[in-house]
Amino acid sequence: MAFAHDGFVFKPSSLFYEELYNWCCMPVQENQVIVNLSSDFDRKPLEDELESQIEKLWEKRVKDLPLLYNASKFRLQSVELTKNRLILNVGMTCYRDFICTNMRNDIMRERIRQHSLDKYGDPHSCFADPVGVDGLVISSDDKVILLRRSQQVYEAPGMFHIPGGHPEPSEVKGNNEGKLKLEDMDPKDVVHEMFYSIVKEVRDEVNVPIGSLSWPVLIGIQRNQESSGRPEACFLIRCSLSSEEIKKCYAKGGPEAYESTEILTIGMSEFREWNPTNQMTKLLEEITPSTKATLHFYLQKNNCSHETKHQATNSTGGFEESINCVATLNIKGGLGFSRGGECQGIRP
Repeated sequence: MAFAHDGFVFKPSSLFYEELYNWCCMPVQENQVIVNLSSDFDRKPLEDELESQIEKLWEKRVKDLPLLYNASKFRLQSVELTKNRLILNVGMTCYRDFICTNMRNDIMRERIRQHSLDKYGDPHSCFADPVGVDGLVISSDDKVILLRRSQQVYEAPGMFHIPGGHPEPSEVKGNNEGKLKLEDMDPKDVVHEMFYSIVKEVRDEVNVPIGSLSWPVLIGIQRNQESSGRPEACFLIRCSLSSEEIKKCYAKGGPEAYESTEILTIGMSEFREWNPTNQMTKLLEEITPSTKATLHFYLQKNNCSHETKHQATNSTGGFEESINCVATLNIKGGLGFSRGGECQGIRP
């Protein structure tokens, strides 16, 4: 995998992930997120032949990996940015459809993408696209936590990844999977679950006390190209424990210990200074694209120079009372993405 030095940190190749939003100066708090819930944002049907194959393909996947199970998931159709709020347009999907659309081989993915584009005008419309959550956990001694995923998981087995998972609709409306409906859900509860879900994932995968974790802040959203552009929300979480204390917690095993086989802690200075050794370069080949994207979001935020632009703009009255900035990628509905030209002010 190729990297280019951009003056302060490595930048992973855009072939592996696509930035939707990069909040480089001010991470987004829970109260700055609005969710629009509608079945209009659900996955659209595939052509009849492919749609009829989903159940049989799922049965085969479960036979090959018995720990797989189906459950409802939230589907992120698109995102929008207003001056002070991030808006997420959310429908429903399930893990079965994710495995049987997003995780097909390259030929089938292209067929699904082309059908989506031809029939619905959006290359993502027939993919399940369940929104994932990734947590960049930084210890009290400034080290990032990586877990090597086990061979018992479907996604990225054997790779190093930060803790992650999915927000669960069942957590918003209890555990009665058969009656989960978007219209019965409070959008604020869905936003809360998106933030709280990554806290629970860190607790269960790393086995650290939940009281040692800060409340997460959203530092970016990206599409993972290795899973057909599945969207993932990237969060920053601080842990009050040292890296050695975290390792001791992990060694005791948590509720989701089967998902990983090894814990690794790396000083953030390794990424900030970015003068990689041969050992570090080799390690990067084993780190998932989602992890690299999240690291890049975080390090861009800490090295942003947009404040100067805001001060200059403020002198003309253009961003009066705007203190922090947000570097954005403009979203064209669900169709495509282009880099925005101006930072936008956002009040703390």
